[in-house]
Amino acid sequence: MEQLLLPPEGGLRREPSGAFFVPSWTRSTCSGDVTTDTSSTSIGEAEEQQNNSRRISLCKQVLLEATLNFNTAPSAQMPVLKTPACRNSGALLPLLNMLAAEQEPTRTVRSLHTLSFLLLDKANRRVCHELRALDTLLDILRRATDQQVLISALEAICCLCKNDAKDKMSLWQHPNKGALLSMLSNRHSSVIVTEALVTCRALCFAPSGTSSSGTALVSPVGSFTGSCGFPGCKEQQPSDHGSAGGASSSGLASSTARCPSMQLLEPALLTVASELLHPSTDTHVLLRALKLLLSASAIVSSAAGGSSSQGSFWHNAVFRMVPLLTHCCEVDVVEAALAVLVNLSEHRVFHNMFYAAGCIPPLLHLLSHKRSDVSQSASCVLSALSEGGLSRDKLCQDTALLAMLRVLQANHSVVVTLGVLYMLGRLAAYRAQVVRSLKAWGAVQLLTRLLATTRDEDAAEGCRQLMQLLGVPVPQPPQPPALAAIAAPDRPGKCSSMDGSTRMAANPATLHVAFSSIAMFGGVAGGSPPGPITGSAGGVGALCRTISAAATVTGAVAAEDYAPLGPTAMGAIAAAASMPKPLEAEVAGPEGCAPCNGDSPYQRSSLRYFGVAAGAACGPVGPIAAAVPPAAAY
Repeated sequence: MEQLLLPPEGGLRREPSGAFFVPSWTRSTCSGDVTTDTSSTSIGEAEEQQNNSRRISLCKQVLLEATLNFNTAPSAQMPVLKTPACRNSGALLPLLNMLAAEQEPTRTVRSLHTLSFLLLDKANRRVCHELRALDTLLDILRRATDQQVLISALEAICCLCKNDAKDKMSLWQHPNKGALLSMLSNRHSSVIVTEALVTCRALCFAPSGTSSSGTALVSPVGSFTGSCGFPGCKEQQPSDHGSAGGASSSGLASSTARCPSMQLLEPALLTVASELLHPSTDTHVLLRALKLLLSASAIVSSAAGGSSSQGSFWHNAVFRMVPLLTHCCEVDVVEAALAVLVNLSEHRVFHNMFYAAGCIPPLLHLLSHKRSDVSQSASCVLSALSEGGLSRDKLCQDTALLAMLRVLQANHSVVVTLGVLYMLGRLAAYRAQVVRSLKAWGAVQLLTRLLATTRDEDAAEGCRQLMQLLGVPVPQPPQPPALAAIAAPDRPGKCSSMDGSTRMAANPATLHVAFSSIAMFGGVAGGSPPGPITGSAGGVGALCRTISAAATVTGAVAAEDYAPLGPTAMGAIAAAASMPKPLEAEVAGPEGCAPCNGDSPYQRSSLRYFGVAAGAACGPVGPIAAAVPPAAAY
């Protein structure tokens, strides 16, 4: 090793390593069986070259000092150390010995940076695990007090274990893992706690079914609509993500990325991270802790949530998140806490826990929050809680009903309005006292005014169904004059020469019940011209948001040729929808007629955190029909 570091005259080599900067693909000298890129092909600036040269020179100096002063320890008898190709392996043991004996902070930081640089190589990581480098690094975390030393030690641990599930398991099975967990304490500065949370989140998740040896067992793959939120997922399944990283910036972004089912390697992290949740805690610490809990909540299964061990860990987290909803002035923290509650609310086993923690009053208050993401998340959680249990009884009380009526009166967000209509419908169907209370507080007049002013068809349908539950006459929906062309008397028994898409383009108002004022299908660019009712573009193949809206569209297409003559177009549509002929035969038309070329509309919802699970789905609802399951309706 000394011959590699020293020139013939006995001084340090000042020139940078040429092989590091030559743009070529070669075999790494430290991993003879793995082809790696030992050069940087994107270096074009002199400043970056100088930084790399300075780092390499520093590593050479540290390795030289380690081999000269700490090379007296007996050499480990391992085959990998005897391999001539692994030239740096002989310096790893002296470097670890120097780290164990070093007391001066500056020299310790320099040695830790050198170790992190060497751990970029897979063979070096394997050698360090065999040399029990985790013992040395965890001991540094236990005895060090300097902030920079602690940060450098956390970085070295992350570089050592983050690339393999086996290495992650070895960390959390280590007897001194408490040294890492102790970093998540308020006795340390917020910078240390934040770095420790980042390190723990990168190391605490692995593919589900990973055994103690680190191999992944055969297990079903779970799919997540949107970003999975796991830092190691891209390394475990690099081919399954594509652009999923771009969607991780927003919990509401939808994606087709598929992620392997993950597991939490250290459940005690939930308890330790929950202890940091307090309104007076630093905002950066709160956001990092909630981000860790968000990733853990996304992989909670109904079976795991019902177990006593998992329930006890989440019990502390839920109870500590409630004060953040009421006493925290940072809106980002409130939004992050609600994202965790949305994931947990999808499992009924947590509903009574939410009730016991006192989540319902602050959630009702947040329904009127000025930030739409906050109010929508609160609506998602309350919609799930209205399905049953003690929380449903709490929502049937007068204070909760009045709070929801105030939200309907404000009508500041159509998604929140849909959620409140859904909740009131569920509660009115559950208890007759709710119907009497809503009538006494003027809910009928409020629904009538909302039905007359709303431009969203889903909200209008929700108002009509809630009015039916209240036992009051439901106003008929408006009938545009353009709909009269569907039942025109001059075309009895004749088949139109136009196909379905041409007919619907000629009569765009026939799709009025399928359009919505919510932008659901991407940007405003592209597609058919806006419709006259809501401004949304559509056609026979337009994406419909609800099952009932899709049935209405196809029924309207079929009614143009097969409906009997009636006084109104709506009667023709209703008669066409009740015909016994299959939908495929109706759309295709009788023999000799041109078939409809449009695609079949289908249901789509783009507001999800991690997809739809067994409980409430966070997304816009369609008409609140009894045929639609509660989880699909909202």
